[in-house]
Order: sequence, then structure tokens, then C-alpha cells
Amino acid sequence: CFFGGAPGRAADCTPDGGRAGREANQSQRRVSKSCVATTTLYSIEPQSFTLRYGMRESREFPVVFEGNIQTEKGFLVSSDIQISPSHVTVYASDSILNSIEEVKTAYTEIKNGKKSITRVVGLQPIEGTNFETNNVSVTIPIEEYTEKALSIPVEVTGVPANYKIRTFPQIVEVSCNIPISRFKELTEDMFAVEVPYAQLEENVSGTIEVQVTKKPDWVRYCHTTPTKIEFLLEQNTSFK
Repeated sequence: CFFGGAPGRAADCTPDGGRAGREANQSQRRVSKSCVATTTLYSIEPQSFTLRYGMRESREFPVVFEGNIQTEKGFLVSSDIQISPSHVTVYASDSILNSIEEVKTAYTEIKNGKKSITRVVGLQPIEGTNFETNNVSVTIPIEEYTEKALSIPVEVTGVPANYKIRTFPQIVEVSCNIPISRFKELTEDMFAVEVPYAQLEENVSGTIEVQVTKKPDWVRYCHTTPTKIEFLLEQNTSFK
């Protein structure tokens, strides 16, 4: 075990960690060699000191964006925020590494965003650690949004074979906000509007809310017209 270029208390040094010490006379000789010949060094305080040390491990952790993004009216974050590198190597003791789940970027605030933004931001420090890199590149995709409406059939799921369900209406209109660049890409088969049969059994009013159960991740703020439908439960007399 070495400390400051000179042997420390070897008996206290182990691969699992320990202490390294230095006496004042060791430091005094080393400092004297760095001074000009006319300098007189009388004393060094403190007379001795001990440094605790431990072996460091390394592990990769995901980097997570920390901040607040505000866009101008009619604009939204259109997809996932991209961070490069997406993971960083952290050096620390095993006990500290076990307590870490992720590394956060420095808090970043975007106001009145109306186009995609790329910034180099720092990482929030974690006591007792070092990072392989202290900065990452963050890209926030911001696009202008518009509304699109599609006609989607209502499906009742889990219907027993001896029953059939009639819904009124059979088709609802789904309106949602999407990036202008993907307007033509959005089609009816990307959506599903469903009602579980189990909810119909418990319903005595004859009307029930419909839910959009499938949509692309980049579609925002979906709502249906109407929000509720009527239904009729009929027994299938042809079933044997």
C-alpha cells in the first residue's frame, strides 16, 4: 500500500480497504526537497494524519432526463427524449453502487419550445462516486401537432358463445392529437375501442363507457364521440 509516493502503514492495507497513514517527518523531508535552499521549514501541522480508503468497483447505469419542458401552444414533445450516451459507467464502492438505480441529468428547463432541441448537459453528482463522463447530449424532439379523427368499430371482448351483443352505435369517432409529420401514417387499424363483457354483466343502466385500448405511443389525448354507448344482450338460440 502506498500513500503520497511513500510506504504507509502496510499492516492496515488490505484489498478490501483500510487506512493509510503518514507521519510529519515523512512529509517534512518531501516538502523540503521542493523548497529553495534558503527556505527553512520549522514544522508541519498536523503531525500525522490517516486516510481511509476502499477498493472501487465499476458498473453501468441508465441516464434519465431530469427537467421540465414547456412547449408553445400547438406544439408537443413528439417522441422519447434521446440521451447519448444512454448509460454511463460509475466508479464507487460496492455498497454505494448497490444503492444506485439511475443517474440523472442536471435539471434542465425548456420554455416555449417549438422545435427539436439538442443540448449538452451535466450529470447530477452522487456522493462517493466518479463518472466515466460528466456530460451527455440530450435531444428533445418537439413538433407541431394537429387533430385527426378516425371511425373505429366497438368490440366487446370475452363474450360467451351462447350470447351475442348489439351496440348502439357500432362505430365511434376517435379524435386525437398527432404530429403533423405523421398525419398520413395514422390509420384505423392502429386503434382498438373495447368494452369487456364482464362490465356489461354488472351494468343495469343499458349504457356503458367505451375505452381506447390500443393506439400508437406517439398519439396524444385520445377521446371518443360518443363517450358512452347503449348495448343489448341477446341469447344465441342457435348455440348448442
